[in-house]
Amino acid sequence: MSLIVTAYVRDGIIMAGDSRIHGGMIKLGPNQTLPVGANEPDANFNTFLTKQNAGISVYGAGDINSVPIGTYVDSFINHEADPKSLDVEQTANAIIPFFQKFKSSENIFFHVAGYCKNNGKIEQQIWEVSIAEGSKRLLNQNVHQGVSWGGETDILDRLFNQLYDADPDGNAIEVPNFRIPWAHMSLDNAIDFASSSISVTETIMKFQPRPKSVGGPTDILSIRPEGAKWIRRKETLQSQMNREGYVQGKPRKVVDLSKPGKN
Repeated sequence: MSLIVTAYVRDGIIMAGDSRIHGGMIKLGPNQTLPVGANEPDANFNTFLTKQNAGISVYGAGDINSVPIGTYVDSFINHEADPKSLDVEQTANAIIPFFQKFKSSENIFFHVAGYCKNNGKIEQQIWEVSIAEGSKRLLNQNVHQGVSWGGETDILDRLFNQLYDADPDGNAIEVPNFRIPWAHMSLDNAIDFASSSISVTETIMKFQPRPKSVGGPTDILSIRPEGAKWIRRKETLQSQMNREGYVQGKPRKVVDLSKPGKN
C-alpha cells in the first residue's frame, strides 16, 4: 500500500513517499482485504515530478497486471504531461482517463500538487485524485496550510486526529489534542514532518503483527513558485551509470574484492 505525505505551507509544498508496494491481497470479507507482504528490494517510486513542476504521488494499488504502478506514472509523464506541457490542474484532469484505461482491480489515488496562475496571481494547488470515482478534489481550497496523507495511514491518524475517551458515565470526552500550527510552519519544518511521518510509521509497524507495507528509502520533493527540486531521491542503476559516464560498449569499472588495495 505504501505511504505518501503532502505538506503545504506558505513557503512551498513538500511531497514525500516511501519505496514499498505490497505483494498481494487476501480477501477477508465482502468489504475487507489484507495486504500479504511487500515487494523487495525497496526500489519502487511513489513520488514523481513533471517538467512543468507538477508533483505526483501515488497510493492504493501497487501494480496493474503485475507491473509496478510507478512504471505507469512514468509513462503518463513521458507521453502525456511532459509533451503537452500540462500545468498542475491539467495534470490532475489528464491522469484520470489515462489510468482508467487499464481497469485496475484496486482503486488508485494520487496527490497532484504545484503552482499555477489564476487571475494573474500564483497560487498553490493540491489535488486529490480518485481513479475509480473519476474525480478530483482541491485539498487546500478552504485550508491554505496543512498536510494530507494517503495509503497506510492508520498510525498517523491515531497520532494526529482527535481521539475520544469515556467518562465514568459513558459519555464521550475529547482527549487533549495539540494541533500543529501549520500557518507558522517553515518549509524546513514541512520537510522534517513529512520525513518523520513515514519513518515513524515504518518503525511502529516493525513491532506490530501486520504486513510491513511501509519502508525503504523516502523520496522528498520540494516545490516552490520559482521551481522544484529533489531534497532526497534514491539512486537507480540508470542514474548511477549516468553518473559514472557509462556509454554503450564501454565497460563499467568493476571492483575486485579479492585484491584489496589494487582496485
